[in-house]
Amino acid sequence: AAVRRLEVGAAVAAWMARGGAVLFVTRTLRHHRGHQLAQLWDGLAGAWRSMLGGKAWQTRKTALGLHGLVRVVETTTGDNGWHVHVHALLFISGDVSDDQVADFGGWSAARWSRAVVRQGLPAPLAVGQDVRVIRDVRDSALADYLAKMDESGRDADALGLELTHTQSKQARDVHATRPVWDLLTDVEKGDADALDRWHEWERVSKGRKQLMWSPGLRRDLLGAAPERSDEDIAGQDHHGEDLVLITADGWSYLVQHPPVIPKVLDAAEHSPSLLRQLLDDHSIPFLAPPPQRSEPG
Repeated sequence: AAVRRLEVGAAVAAWMARGGAVLFVTRTLRHHRGHQLAQLWDGLAGAWRSMLGGKAWQTRKTALGLHGLVRVVETTTGDNGWHVHVHALLFISGDVSDDQVADFGGWSAARWSRAVVRQGLPAPLAVGQDVRVIRDVRDSALADYLAKMDESGRDADALGLELTHTQSKQARDVHATRPVWDLLTDVEKGDADALDRWHEWERVSKGRKQLMWSPGLRRDLLGAAPERSDEDIAGQDHHGEDLVLITADGWSYLVQHPPVIPKVLDAAEHSPSLLRQLLDDHSIPFLAPPPQRSEPG
């Protein structure tokens, strides 16, 4: 997730350096506890394809100067069942007016609602839909929405975080949801319903790609290197030095406070003492790493 976040943030920064802007689009589903995860996920995928198809969409693409998009499907769980929604970054022309953005927002929300209903799902609530234009990585509109800006102003990085930190994300309103991974905590406590829901998550999420780039966009903005699989990224040996060992309680804190994660990474890049000071300031427990073993020969 950290690598994906950095890639998205780098793409946003590269596009804006060319004078472009980004539309941050959120589209949600209306749901209840009786909905199966597969039904919601399939419905969302079908509605998204429908919204981005046909002559009307081609006309809107031209008007926006759309260069490409990054789409993320996010799933959380709560008292009302599975909550499946989509975030997307649309890389558009920098000279698109606010009126054009507002017009696109209204048009796409209505088109989304019709597409969702055609998938056999309830018409989505207007309150869950959002379109915002970001013209600068320090744009206050982004800060107002995310409410998680680093003091250093690394807003493009925070935008990448919004799209990729599904393992820790909590809903911000009264209908609070939890990350799917929290089900495992309930399973550990003997919650049989949580175990059933975890097994449902395993079955339905298998083989589905949550983050997708439109063809050619990643290569254009990040270079020719092919996109690596999650397994390749996780298994890469960076030949780094162990600075501290963050405890399980410390990691739990970071998962619940994702804006602190970039600060920890920044401190680690500067010096071990700065990292330890930051962890102490946030009361994040850590241990000294074991002595490094020298290579034979």
